[in-house]
Amino acid sequence: MKNGTKKMSLATQTMLAMVLGAIVGMVVGENAAKIQFIGTVWLNMVKMFLVPTVVCMLVRGISSMDNPKTLGRIGVRVVAFYLVTTVIAAVLGIVVGKVFQPGIGFVFQQTGDTATEVAELPTLQAFVLSLFSDNIFNSYSSADMLKVLVSSIIIGVGIVFMPEEKRKPVREWFSAMADLVMSIIGISMKFAPVGVFCLMAAAMGTYGINFIGSMSKLLLTFYAGCLIHFLAVYTLFLWAATGITPLDFCKRGFETFSMAVSTCSSAATVPVNMKVAEEKFGVSDAISGFSIPLGSTMNQDGGAILGGVVMLFCAQAIGIDLTFGQIFNIVILNTLVTSGSSGVPGGGIMRLMVVAAAMNLPLEIIALIGGFYRLFDMGTTSMSVMGDLSATVVIDHWEKKRLKKEQG
Repeated sequence: MKNGTKKMSLATQTMLAMVLGAIVGMVVGENAAKIQFIGTVWLNMVKMFLVPTVVCMLVRGISSMDNPKTLGRIGVRVVAFYLVTTVIAAVLGIVVGKVFQPGIGFVFQQTGDTATEVAELPTLQAFVLSLFSDNIFNSYSSADMLKVLVSSIIIGVGIVFMPEEKRKPVREWFSAMADLVMSIIGISMKFAPVGVFCLMAAAMGTYGINFIGSMSKLLLTFYAGCLIHFLAVYTLFLWAATGITPLDFCKRGFETFSMAVSTCSSAATVPVNMKVAEEKFGVSDAISGFSIPLGSTMNQDGGAILGGVVMLFCAQAIGIDLTFGQIFNIVILNTLVTSGSSGVPGGGIMRLMVVAAAMNLPLEIIALIGGFYRLFDMGTTSMSVMGDLSATVVIDHWEKKRLKKEQG
């Protein structure tokens, strides 16, 4: 029978590689650590294009706004809503990470002779100064992610303020380059099963069965944060603003939720989410057509929660107690990264790597978590798209209320 066998998805291959790597590591023991270098090669392939990926994706996202006036009143409300909920999500990720302490019990063994030093944020003035580079090429070559993120935002805004005839070719160039880096990352992600197998085997050979327990604890901590955010932020605010009860919201929005869980893609959920907003909640097509596509790029609350939880996990694993300044730094980084770098294949892992690299936390732990990422991705995607839907319904309600007042 031609084409009778369905090709195994990359996510399934990676999950299978994770399981096989764990089995090999447990059977072989410490000798499994000898193949870790192969996983490190794959990890370096991903890290190699970290900076151009962030720059191109962020600039494309900002410059696509066309001009400053396109935002208007509705645009400002949508952006503000997404930013506020993302900040709350980033803080919540830190809180649940502090409460549940998923990294306690998993002791990460440094591969080098020196201990990891977490990037410090001594004062607000020092933090503000650290955002702006005096030479972007130096910042890019040293992968100083704070400066890379801010310079990318400035470039994107600069393109928006250019005259249309000059803006278009620049914007198209960055868009083409974004497609290029996505293609390159896509190629490197094809080797993810090999990399994950080697890293997982080495981890299990080094750490034993305790590693599985640590990942389970991390997963439970993350979903606890998601549940709290969904109930306390999305449904409670929606109820207060529109009178739609949490149960009613879940029932009417279930089609969006099921699509998000099955595809793990915010972009793939956009058409379904728009249809649900318009047909189930009566949202105008003008607002849903603006808010939901923008949210699929900008609103990544699930990723912000995961970022906070994972950074705490990494710090706890290497035995470092983060200061308030360092936690503040993580919140800002999570907000910036999750609000502007979606759409990359393996984007969730890439975002975690950006924050971990900026905080000088071990990327090897992020790579190991990557083997389990499909389990996390169901939560990050469903949280984000349900947040898009909640924000769209609330803003549509506000606009209809305002129009009634003007007409009355």
